[in-house]
Amino acid sequence: MGKELLRLKDRHGVDYCLGPTHEEAVTTLVAHQANLSYKQLPLLLYQITRKFRDEPKPRFGLLRGREFYMKDMYSFDVSEEAAYQTYESVCQAYTRLFARLGLRCVQVQADTGNIGGKLSHEFQLPADIGEDRLLVCGDCSFSANVETMSSDRTDCPQCKTGTLVESRGIEVGHTFYLGKKYSQVFNATFSNVQNKPSVAEMGCYGLGVTRILAAAIEVMSTEKGIRWPGLLAPYQVCVLP
Repeated sequence: MGKELLRLKDRHGVDYCLGPTHEEAVTTLVAHQANLSYKQLPLLLYQITRKFRDEPKPRFGLLRGREFYMKDMYSFDVSEEAAYQTYESVCQAYTRLFARLGLRCVQVQADTGNIGGKLSHEFQLPADIGEDRLLVCGDCSFSANVETMSSDRTDCPQCKTGTLVESRGIEVGHTFYLGKKYSQVFNATFSNVQNKPSVAEMGCYGLGVTRILAAAIEVMSTEKGIRWPGLLAPYQVCVLP
């Protein structure tokens, strides 16, 4: 992760880092599980905990900070086909989540970045204050982060007829299909149908808990006051005697 990784030394001069995400830790945990069977897969492990990143420009309160809460999840599957099915089911779950919150969210193709893998999508709340530049087709469902495409492209690569319109968004979720990038390195295997060891196919998924709170206020509030999604509001009614 380069400079974004928060590093420190203890009193004995030993190097440590604060976790920006936990692919390595969770893959190691699964690798140490003896006699993991294909019958136990797909295996999805999640947590809601603090993450740390040395952001070069922390700003906009909870939207961009060096410490934040994230729901991160990691999936382990028996095959590439099964891993794609898990990936799609998680993306659908994220879409339903934002629909329940009443937040307009766009799933866009994204760069895999330093996490790596074969496939990646961001979940973006359209907002003028957003840091990400998005390209959205007016004729079909195609949308992508600008960083994944040629900057001067205006025609839709999916439907071929639509025009790509640029807008801005706030990233509130990210999904990755990792393949065997981490499981191969850490030897996260399971016993297949033939009772032989096989390397698991992985995916990882994250929701920015604190960023969703801040982004919801940003896109729903007015000059007259703060508005929350009903499911997130601290109270539904305030009685003023």
